[in-house]
Amino acid sequence: MRICLALAIAVVPLAGCRPKPTDAAPTGDDRNTTFREGDSYLKNSVRAAQRTATLNDFHQIGIIALQYEIANGAWPGIDELKAELKGDGNAILKKIEAGAILLTGTKDAKGLVAYEVDADKIGGMVLVGTNARKATASEVTELLSKP
Repeated sequence: MRICLALAIAVVPLAGCRPKPTDAAPTGDDRNTTFREGDSYLKNSVRAAQRTATLNDFHQIGIIALQYEIANGAWPGIDELKAELKGDGNAILKKIEAGAILLTGTKDAKGLVAYEVDADKIGGMVLVGTNARKATASEVTELLSKP
């Protein structure tokens, strides 16, 4: 009886410890956070953390744009956003200058303010007004086509 109990205690935690992916991961998009078969849990976790950090960057840009609008009565353009982001080693400004985050310069508070590089080709994070979210490539292309 003790052997059966010890065996059950040892085997039960091992059952179902690896999640089964429901979708195949898209090709070419290393920013995707979906579990990828064959990748380690650590690599998948790092990918998810990077996605969360990018989402936070877009939220910060939205907050800065909204604060600028409240203070000045107009939605900020590219130069105004960059000026507001200047500071001691601002990581978001560095990503903008490196080309990882692209600003559109829209003066519409409900328009596409910023998006990830290649988001119009493979999807990615976008900032529409103050709403940061993930979008497909077709959604980004549609948002870019609006004046």
